[in-house]
Amino acid sequence: MEKLEKPQLKNITINLPDQYDEVIQKLITLKLIPSRSEAIRAALREFLLDEFRNLDIYNSFSGKPIKNSFIGPEMESNEKKGSAVDTALR
Repeated sequence: MEKLEKPQLKNITINLPDQYDEVIQKLITLKLIPSRSEAIRAALREFLLDEFRNLDIYNSFSGKPIKNSFIGPEMESNEKKGSAVDTALR
């Protein structure tokens, strides 16, 4: 099995409502997610995958398929196998 390289991470700053942070902290306390960063990455990954699925459906009607170069192998493998974190955030 080919080992995937970890993508380089970029540090960004975001502002979240207190309610979101409280829920993320509960997930961390329950050991369902290791960190705030991972919670946000999981939520963003799910959002992006949903958007690309929507684009695929839309483009299938227009006859213009798109190649999704934005989602790399690490996101595709996460989509196929899922994770406890992704499940907890749904």
